[in-house]
Amino acid sequence: ALSEAFADHGRTGDLERAYLALVWGIPQRPTGTIDAHLGRAADRVRRAVVPEGRDDARHAVTHFSVVERFGVE
Repeated sequence: ALSEAFADHGRTGDLERAYLALVWGIPQRPTGTIDAHLGRAADRVRRAVVPEGRDDARHAVTHFSVVERFGVE
């Protein structure tokens, strides 16, 4: 029953996911939103930003915030 509920949310797109990432470099802003369409990259393995009209394009919105900085004075 619980797995069906998760599957339903995944199909409707209202499932919220949270990730923690370690990045190289310094983001221009401490918080922000990336609103883009994602699809298969040319190597057919990874996902990449693609034009909205492409057949495999899926709309994605990512809100981010810097949690901690390392090695920055």
